[in-house]
Amino acid sequence: MKKTIALLIGIGIIGALAGCGTESVQPVPIDEGVDICEVCNMSVPNSAFATELIVESGRVYKFDDIGCMQEWIKEHNDEKIKAEFVRDHQSAEWLDRGQAVYAFDPSFRTPMGYGVLSFKDKAGAEALIKQEQKGTLLTAEELKSHQWERHDDAVQDIKKQLLQEQEQKKEQPAK
Repeated sequence: MKKTIALLIGIGIIGALAGCGTESVQPVPIDEGVDICEVCNMSVPNSAFATELIVESGRVYKFDDIGCMQEWIKEHNDEKIKAEFVRDHQSAEWLDRGQAVYAFDPSFRTPMGYGVLSFKDKAGAEALIKQEQKGTLLTAEELKSHQWERHDDAVQDIKKQLLQEQEQKKEQPAK
């Protein structure tokens, strides 16, 4: 009997220890029309450009451009970040920022004109660079030392595109 109790207690302790630290932080869905970028105060579209980070307290910060997220991180370097998410440029699938691969060119259109696009793999980023015949491939590590700046010509183009997409959504009949 004592051996059975000791065995059950041992199994319980092992199970408890195995469960520690396995909590997975997941991205929070974008609520278009409600979510506002923490940096530029623009609406955050539910698109491949949306990014977000979650801090230790559990608060979620959402951004309309990866450059805005980078600005927030720079300004809040004392904040403990639990998770950072970007989206695959092709599928809009959420990705861990550290696992993504990036393509940059000043002419790549992003909401705030930073020109950085994220991809789930190197092949996707390379395919875009080849298709556009311009751009630089960046790893998550290289992105840390990237020179972040806005390219305003690209901002105007993407704003027009996003407004057109929002109007098209409004005009579509409900299913």
